[in-house]
Amino acid sequence: MIRSWLLTLFYFVLASQVSAEENSVQSFLDKAEAFALWNLEKVPSDPSNRLFNEQTAIDLGAKLFTDANLSRSGDTSCASCHMTGGKMIPNESRPALRDRKNRTVMSILGSGYQSFLFWDGRADSLWSQALEPLENPSEHNFTRTEVVSYVQEAYASEMKILGIPAVTEAKSILASPLGNRQQRAAWDALPNKARTDINHSFASIGKVIAAYEANLPVPYTDWEGLLTSLKEKNRAPIAKLEAIMKGFKLFSGKARCASCHNGPLFSDGDFHNNGMPSLENTSPDLGKQSAVLRLLSNEFNCLGPYSDAVPEKCYDMLYQNRSIEQSFGAFRTPSLRGVSKRERLGHAGQISSLEEMVRHYNVAPIGPYVALIGQEGASELVPLRLSDKEIFELIAFLETL
Repeated sequence: MIRSWLLTLFYFVLASQVSAEENSVQSFLDKAEAFALWNLEKVPSDPSNRLFNEQTAIDLGAKLFTDANLSRSGDTSCASCHMTGGKMIPNESRPALRDRKNRTVMSILGSGYQSFLFWDGRADSLWSQALEPLENPSEHNFTRTEVVSYVQEAYASEMKILGIPAVTEAKSILASPLGNRQQRAAWDALPNKARTDINHSFASIGKVIAAYEANLPVPYTDWEGLLTSLKEKNRAPIAKLEAIMKGFKLFSGKARCASCHNGPLFSDGDFHNNGMPSLENTSPDLGKQSAVLRLLSNEFNCLGPYSDAVPEKCYDMLYQNRSIEQSFGAFRTPSLRGVSKRERLGHAGQISSLEEMVRHYNVAPIGPYVALIGQEGASELVPLRLSDKEIFELIAFLETL
């Protein structure tokens, strides 16, 4: 009788433990699935880019993305910075030189979901972003006329199908409004119509590259694998599962990470001042504040003459916030997908590891901007007071992304 009672008690306790574990897993899934890629909506169309969903444009964009001849050196393509080992992983061996403000390369995966591009948001579309490296001396180092001339000759049939007319004035001339003195003078000497036609073709090339980049699928990671196993089997053959689940709870709660790194892409696409340190021997980077006027005056923005959008569709440009409080020292929230694969973190690669980055947020320094604004600090961070154990649980979660 006693033995039977003890067995009953044993099975009751065991069942209670199993039930508690199942409830714990379900509670975890209830919150975690909002961060799964299967909940990522279809990439939104860009009203400023008429070529966005054109398959010919997407196919041509793939070719241009890897074409090293689209550069003065003949060995630089978009892929040179955005691919590593054949995968869409930023190439951190490419130096972020002074004219790029020593900023690191952001991943292009999921970039079609972003309203503003670059760390400082100085481009309001993916096609506008794609144009800048083509004329940057540290990257493709082409003049505007060279870009147009090369593409219209090397890809004449695709350009014709897409309705992008050839511009004869682009041939045999090195001219650009952003070039050296001679190149700027050559640009100014061109007739107004020739400059406009070149700009239309130049913008179209950016739109072609953007069509390809925006439609790149974001790959599943260990995070989706873990969630799938838990959904289907209520268990997951993944090391450190308990630490990962606790790490996610911290991520979405006490550590406050999800307030900015939210959704399937782990980014709100917005701009924040997180008190990031400056690189040694450099002045504090003003971030979005230094780019607001540049964005508004960019002829390749959504409201510009080369956009395909009606002004009413340019919501983000129509309501651009210029306040210092919103933009001073603020940088775009990067996606955390693949974060553990990166050698350097932060907009300028100031941080050398995930642990160092988490400890930065845990301490919440005021940042390097105090002397510039004459206030106590501009950082949005507050001390988190995470224990060492909690820090490593948070890292265990981040390593699945």
